[in-house]
Amino acid sequence: MLTASNFGIVCRMRPTTSCATTVKNLLFPPIIDTAALKYGRDMEEIAKQDLIVKLKKEVKSCGLFIDCDNPWLGATPDGLLDEDGLVEIKCPLSAENLTAEEATETVPRLKNIFDKKNGNMMNKNHHYFYQIQGQLNITQREYCIFAVWTPKSVKTIRVQRDEYFWKNRMLSFLTRFYMECMLPEIVDSRYNRNMPIREPQYIMEAKEKSKIVVNQKRQQNMITCINEQLSKNNKKSKYDEIPTDTTDNVVVATVDSEEEDCIIVSDPIKYYLTSNDIINRKKVLDDTIIEICDVKDNILGKYSKLNDQSLDLFLRVVKETSRFETQSVQYIEYSDLITASRNQSVQIIGGNCTDHWRCIYFDGTKLYVYDSIPSCTYDKMASKEKEYIRARFPQIIHTDISFEKVQTQPDGTCCGIYAAAFATDVVLGKNPCKEKYSNDVESIRRHFFAIVQSRKLLPFPRQ
Repeated sequence: MLTASNFGIVCRMRPTTSCATTVKNLLFPPIIDTAALKYGRDMEEIAKQDLIVKLKKEVKSCGLFIDCDNPWLGATPDGLLDEDGLVEIKCPLSAENLTAEEATETVPRLKNIFDKKNGNMMNKNHHYFYQIQGQLNITQREYCIFAVWTPKSVKTIRVQRDEYFWKNRMLSFLTRFYMECMLPEIVDSRYNRNMPIREPQYIMEAKEKSKIVVNQKRQQNMITCINEQLSKNNKKSKYDEIPTDTTDNVVVATVDSEEEDCIIVSDPIKYYLTSNDIINRKKVLDDTIIEICDVKDNILGKYSKLNDQSLDLFLRVVKETSRFETQSVQYIEYSDLITASRNQSVQIIGGNCTDHWRCIYFDGTKLYVYDSIPSCTYDKMASKEKEYIRARFPQIIHTDISFEKVQTQPDGTCCGIYAAAFATDVVLGKNPCKEKYSNDVESIRRHFFAIVQSRKLLPFPRQ
């Protein structure tokens, strides 16, 4: 069941936000008893008695209410008031030594509860407002007395039931999240099998739509960066002259400032690449300085998916400490810069074109794919991944590609970490298919960071 205290989290999720973490926290909550939670429990009854004195009305205790029309939604108010009211009380530990008025004016996490222009109204974007509207519409009561209590005073405001807000800003989002995110995990849990929690189709489609904008901006930024670097080297910009060596076409796109998901595509502009252009562009990709401080948060963030810079730093360690060929993960976006190779190579591919990372290994004859999400096939690979393989290993046909069975990643964001673990074992002469890597994601993230910091390859932690 989805209860009102979580309605704000669900309703305010961006269309492209993965549901995996939220589903995990709702269905498999960690056992945490913080000082703030304990304080709230201990003070709730005292706060309720103070509220009764202030209102001069009885506050009746109650249990769980279930929505009659949508039985997957529920609410548990802190109490019932009269025949058509309820109460919701917050007892913040951070305001223990303040009056309620002082707390709501000075404590950062409390200031946003109320409307900036009218302190007697609730901020409609705050998750408490979603919680209260959920309680009112599920219980079919008309108003809520919302109270912020401290040992020194209590502040109350009255919040009316907003049926329009419920129907247009909440109900459809809650229903879709429960039916397409929570229910599949309840019926057939992937988390309990150490597999990534499913992403519903609507989130996947939103991510694909967003990638069009993100990739275009990324390409434009890269081209700008390359041209700036060429300019520093006293090279002419690609628009300064039109040599006759090599040609390519670029579709120029701009993003409508009012509609970020709308791309206006113009006619292709022809530009020309000389061999020197290619050399200098590859130099920018290969030699751009990446500071360890710039990637630390990305690597160690518990729910952070590794970005290009983090993996490029790792692959440079591979290149510096082994006989294997490798290159920046960003080459996948620039097929005209890829040089064919017949040498042993280990590479990590994917990224923005798939929102996922895989490791590939070429032994001089055959190509092996190590993917921490099971059941990868050639047909499931992105077009840019296939294009990269064709350009880098032109002698390979798809029947020469072997999709190896390796350990499944334990969450939805550590694919890059596991791709690096597979690559490390290939370079160290081990078979990733036979290894059992640690499921402690924080531990293997720290190990990845230690590799790029020390610039030494070491096997990733095992079970």
